[in-house]
Amino acid sequence: MDETIVYRYLSGTATEEEKLQLLNWLKASPENKAVFFDLKAIWHAKHSISRNNIASDQLKESLSAINERIDRFVPINKKTVNHSWKRWMVAAAIVLLGFISVSILYKGPEVTSVADIVYVNQSPDSVKKVFLPDGTLVWLNASSCLTCPSEFTGSQRLVELQGEAFFEVVKDTLHPFVVKTKAMMVKVVGTSFCITTSPDGKISKTTLQSGSVQLLRADGKKLVTLKPGQQAVCSKETGKVEVRHVNVDEYISWRFDLITMSGVKISSIIESIESLYGVHIKMDIATIKNNRYNFSFRKHKGASDALRRLSYMTGIPVDTIR
Repeated sequence: MDETIVYRYLSGTATEEEKLQLLNWLKASPENKAVFFDLKAIWHAKHSISRNNIASDQLKESLSAINERIDRFVPINKKTVNHSWKRWMVAAAIVLLGFISVSILYKGPEVTSVADIVYVNQSPDSVKKVFLPDGTLVWLNASSCLTCPSEFTGSQRLVELQGEAFFEVVKDTLHPFVVKTKAMMVKVVGTSFCITTSPDGKISKTTLQSGSVQLLRADGKKLVTLKPGQQAVCSKETGKVEVRHVNVDEYISWRFDLITMSGVKISSIIESIESLYGVHIKMDIATIKNNRYNFSFRKHKGASDALRRLSYMTGIPVDTIR
């Protein structure tokens, strides 16, 4: 497969056949996923924009350098495509990133105990992936905890979350899936979404990728129904819910070790990197301080890789202060 398929996918021009080829290639190996994230990060950097939609000379030079880097990128090995992709055509939808959406094929093990299972991810640098008894797939972010029964036996599939998790819920119209936090409850039938709670549990964010979700108060009263691309922020103290349209990738790409920012100023990018890695960045941003950028980088590669990408994007040297 040629890397141009990846670029067509990122630009929204890939055909259904190319999307299926990309899906199989991503599933083939972790190395392929790593290449995809690198290409996606470069793509976001390449499409940085200024506030006035007019690039400065430095930005033009940066874009040229990025284009040259893409041109020099080692082509993806043209291995024989695994034709088992035909099995995946039974899936009703392919998520935007096209990653191993196996939850619809998974059947939970037979269990007899109804004791609660507590999934805890204490690692600060990794994401824990777990299957629930009904086959629902959950990505549990760092410093997060999910509690669920070992078997769903009631009229609804109830779990409790503290922290951050992304859910791909197996559809069961007779048994809605409910996620309970301190600030609210989220009720779905079958969909994909992310929930983030503040450390004290008083604020909860729900970001919907596909399907539909209902937000409920603790007493079960309906608050709002979300559509794909919307995010709801709920406060336990005030009981208020704010609904807004967001770039969903910014809030769910952490599943794949990717930090994504869209339409942000250079100061926000610098603050994010400094906060994430505990470094102090030295960079002359006077000429670009009002520009807005799309920027992505892989978290586990560390500050040096993020700063290298930042320099590629802006054309300005970046260093750290000890």
